[in-house]
Amino acid sequence: MNRGKIEITQRADSSIAINITTANDDVWVTRHEIADIFQIFVPAVTSNLRAIFKNKELHQQEVTKEVGGVTYYNLDVVIALAFRCKGPICTMFRRWLRDKAKRPMIKEPQPLIIQIGSSTFIS
Repeated sequence: MNRGKIEITQRADSSIAINITTANDDVWVTRHEIADIFQIFVPAVTSNLRAIFKNKELHQQEVTKEVGGVTYYNLDVVIALAFRCKGPICTMFRRWLRDKAKRPMIKEPQPLIIQIGSSTFIS
């Protein structure tokens, strides 16, 4: 199974370098790999995964894959965990994600349309 890869490297100046290589437009990692990426403990990953699935932030059957008895989680899970877990790498990854999301809006200002359920918000 080609799973892609996420590498977050902390630089000497305390910034981070992020390299995400996808496989079939996604990344698949285990809980242990997520813990390594964010430099947090596996139980923190596990408890936050339970909360994400319990609160239906993500639907487990859509974002997980089981191969050979090992559960893999996709990039949506990694992003959700970055916003739930504590730790310096998580914080820097969140900042990087926010910057990536804002960049297109700043370069070419356009109305932002967000649809949640049957309601639409335009800003």
